[in-house]
Amino acid sequence: MTEESRAESGKDLDKQLRLRADFLSMVEELLQPEPHAHHEIGSCFLHFRSRFQIYDEYCGNHEKAQRLLLELNKIRSVRTCLLNCMLLGGRKNTEVPLEGYLVAPIQRICKYPLLLKELLKRTPKKHNDYGLVHESLQLMKAVCSSINEAKRQMEKLEILEEWQSHIEGWEGSNITDTCTEMLMQGVLLKISAGNIQERIFFLFDKLLVYCKKKNRRLKNSKAFTEGPRYLFRGRINTEVMEVENMDDGTADYHSSGHIVNNGWKIHNTAKNKWFVCMAKTPEEKQEWLEAIMKERERRKSLRLGMEQDTWVMVSEKGEKLYHLMTKGNLIKDRKRKLTTFPKCFLGNEFVSWLMEIGETGNPEEGVHLGQALLENGIIHHVTDKHQFKPEPVLYRFRLDDGTFHPRSDMHDVIAKGVRLFCRLHSLFTPVIRDKDYHLRTYKSVVMANKLIDWLIAQGDCRTREEAVILGVELCYNGFMHHVLEKSEFKDEPLLFRFFADEEMEGSNTKHKPMKHDLKIVENVITKSLLIRP
Repeated sequence: MTEESRAESGKDLDKQLRLRADFLSMVEELLQPEPHAHHEIGSCFLHFRSRFQIYDEYCGNHEKAQRLLLELNKIRSVRTCLLNCMLLGGRKNTEVPLEGYLVAPIQRICKYPLLLKELLKRTPKKHNDYGLVHESLQLMKAVCSSINEAKRQMEKLEILEEWQSHIEGWEGSNITDTCTEMLMQGVLLKISAGNIQERIFFLFDKLLVYCKKKNRRLKNSKAFTEGPRYLFRGRINTEVMEVENMDDGTADYHSSGHIVNNGWKIHNTAKNKWFVCMAKTPEEKQEWLEAIMKERERRKSLRLGMEQDTWVMVSEKGEKLYHLMTKGNLIKDRKRKLTTFPKCFLGNEFVSWLMEIGETGNPEEGVHLGQALLENGIIHHVTDKHQFKPEPVLYRFRLDDGTFHPRSDMHDVIAKGVRLFCRLHSLFTPVIRDKDYHLRTYKSVVMANKLIDWLIAQGDCRTREEAVILGVELCYNGFMHHVLEKSEFKDEPLLFRFFADEEMEGSNTKHKPMKHDLKIVENVITKSLLIRP
């Protein structure tokens, strides 16, 4: 990166970091029992009044920096460098997309007015800090209003905060802690536990909320216009939400025997609870399903790509460190009690050595790097009992004991296959089922064209051609196969079976064994590629 590019993508970051450190130090000092036992922190914002202006230039440059980052992300060396910084800082690669870090300062400056507004509500008017908090609130509102980007962000958060203020009985963290915008809202019929109820659903990025409309009898009262409009009834993190389409005229267990039209099922996998939603028209149903798919795509778009980039970067770094450690005599046979462990190294020596060669700047970065090497299958504890620790604990490079598995595109296919397999088996209306064909019963099979229908309905694939390519890849990599080994995966009513289903059923199949042992699947699951409950 050129000096100009670095300045453009991170304008005034050093000043922001110094401001944050000084601001935090003063807040902590003011919150100490002595000598400020009354916790008067309003003066803190006023003290840093002039320094908050540094956000003006940063926010004004934000869109330009985002465009630059998108271009730089196409350069593998830059992308690797950015991921390395995240790794040494202890961040998990899938927590936040890289561009998400650029918007963090803007989101932070926008949160101050909301926090001060809440603090003002809870501060007695006779308290010494009330006037200072009120003045600080006006100050931070003015700071945000003078910055276009910050103003837009603050307006979004204020809309969400205003919306939540109309919800009675809200449970869980505040909406602004999780979400940034509302994607869709509308009235749907909800069927659960035998009851059909009208509920108002709100879809946000990362959250689905449903409420009951509150009855207001006193139409002329002030409470009618200003009080809560809805009663909170539930929320689902979209990370653990699965959606299953329902054909018109369906009546099953989840609909309690009621005939469903324009409906779909929602499965909260964290609680293993199901309910049915029904829209008024087919068009409205389609709008909801498209909005849900769009929200899912936004969340998962960078996940697999970032994981692949991280693995490549960590494995290359691991190979480099392995050769250096071999030359430096850090890797050697070591004794523990009566057992000799060949070709291993100590966690504390590894951390100190990384600092000596300038690979890391402090012990914490060394621990993060060691843990990343362990999580990505480059090193492991000699008896697989510990995560990485900066202690005299023995670790070994997997290259030295033959347990290293180089990653390729096949691993990404396996990752998709594991998620697909588990999701298909969590459906109430099964796609995988026993099927009679030509006087023979084939257990736990799926018809190729039905699987393609499901992949498109769930938003995993956009076209039938894309779904066929995924099916072919799963078959080629030994994840599933045609039951008679007579056909490739095609958009036709052909029967296919997952090898994992054969192993679980204990069938004595004569088909070829699964190409990849269960360790690969375990590693994929361990790396949180499955949707976590």
